[in-house]
This record gives sequence, C-alpha cells and structure tokens, in this order.
Amino acid sequence: MITKSAFLRCPPAQAFALFTERASDWWPELLRHTPDPRSEIRMVAGGRFWERATDGHEVELGRVTLWQSPQQL
Repeated sequence: MITKSAFLRCPPAQAFALFTERASDWWPELLRHTPDPRSEIRMVAGGRFWERATDGHEVELGRVTLWQSPQQL
C-alpha cells in the first residue's frame, strides 16, 4: 500500500480528477517505467494502473482496488 498526501488549492473533486485523469502530466519523467518520456500513465476505477509508451508497449504498475472519489484512491 502506498500512502501519500498532497495539499492543493482547489476543491477535492477537482484535485482527484487531476490526479487520476492527468497522471501523465505530474508523473516525473525520470520515474517512468518505459524509456519513453511521452508515455501515458493511466488508471481506471476498479481496474488497471499502467503506463503506455507511444509505440504501444505497456507496463503494469498495479491495480486500483479502491476508488472513492474524491476521498480515496
């Protein structure tokens, strides 16, 4: 389990959406699991959490086991 907190100056629902829908925007390029700095980080409720390179190569990063927008992920 990963526990991490961040404080943003926006409503919780907006912060949750930014974190889940735009993970590629904030995920550091140096911590990507593919050598592609333009890869996309994706996650879906009750399902996959993965990275996809522009050539289609995918790396599974984990599973989303809890999705309670906007409180918990």
